[in-house]
Amino acid sequence: MRRMAGFTLIEVVVALALAAGSIGALLTVFDDAAFRTDRAVLSRLALLQAQSALDAAASGPMTPGWRVDGASAGLIWEAQVSEDGDSTPPLRRLIAAVWLLGPDGAIGEPLVRLQTLRLARGDANAGR
Repeated sequence: MRRMAGFTLIEVVVALALAAGSIGALLTVFDDAAFRTDRAVLSRLALLQAQSALDAAASGPMTPGWRVDGASAGLIWEAQVSEDGDSTPPLRRLIAAVWLLGPDGAIGEPLVRLQTLRLARGDANAGR
């Protein structure tokens, strides 16, 4: 009896299973890369928002208290100005934090939290 040339059904099924496994692995890699890219863009945007919040808090009256801004690009930020000890000249601590905004408000820990110290300009200009 003469054997016919070609592939058996088992060989075809094994080849298709290997191809499906390879495609699945590649899709997982691409999905993870897209997630990491989105997260990096969001972190960069949050850093820019925090820097902007610090600048806004420092440029206006540096009176102790909180400032909160609404959502922009799915983020919410708040800035705090507080007294830092009884030093002369007086120091103000500025803190800015940015959170991811969900349907019920801020989600979890802040994405970015920045802080700095600034000199206040004395009692005559305490509001600046």
